[in-house]
Amino acid sequence: MEKLAAEIRRVSGRLRSMPLARLTDDRVSAVRRVIQLLAELAQGAEERAADRPPRWRTVPALGRHALGDQLAVVGHDLVAALRELRPSDQVWLPAAGRGPAAEALALARDRLRELKLML
Repeated sequence: MEKLAAEIRRVSGRLRSMPLARLTDDRVSAVRRVIQLLAELAQGAEERAADRPPRWRTVPALGRHALGDQLAVVGHDLVAALRELRPSDQVWLPAAGRGPAAEALALARDRLRELKLML
């Protein structure tokens, strides 16, 4: 879990320090997709006891200057939601039904790693 939290700090820090001119439309779209995914993973963990998949909430599209902060907040929510679970605990995964919390963690780390390379 600490590796995920550290990756969120690194990527959100990079976004905060990046000149806005470098945040092209493609990069902004990629960041927003990751933010949405992290929010859905957190929601899936928080609503894991439900009989049906959650009604996924849409994260508001904030301005470019706020993406680092938005990623940090949504990422913190995900870390908090997953921290209380065992890797084998079942959670709701976006577009995949139920799966282990370890899969949600791996998916979040993979997407953050990909985003970091893109930035």
